Formats: sequence, C-alpha cells, structure tokens
Amino acid sequence: MHQINSKKIKIEELRKRIRETNEKELIREALRARRFSGISTLRQGMDLIDFALRIKRAQHEKD
Repeated sequence: MHQINSKKIKIEELRKRIRETNEKELIREALRARRFSGISTLRQGMDLIDFALRIKRAQHEKD
C-alpha cells in the first residue's frame, strides 16, 4: 500500500513539474513573440494558440 502511494506521489510531482515547465516555456515564447513583427508575429501567435488548445484537449481527455 505504501509503495502505491509513493508511486502516486512521484507521478503527481512529475505532472506538476511538466505543467510548470510548459507554463515557463509558454511565457518564454510569448516574450520572444513581442520582438517579432508582421507575419512572424502571426505565426508565433498561431503556435501559441495551438499549444493552448493541445493542453486544453489533453486536460479534457484526462477528465
């Protein structure tokens, strides 16, 4: 029983770190996009939207 709880805690910690990494990466990309102009900004924005939609879809599938 203890081993199962320990594995669950490790999985939850891993998920938390992945979420934090994804959020940090999204922030970095958004800050980087501020320096773009024209079509580059549009492409970067579309990539960020796609990323957000993939996260939302994954959360929805999880539920």
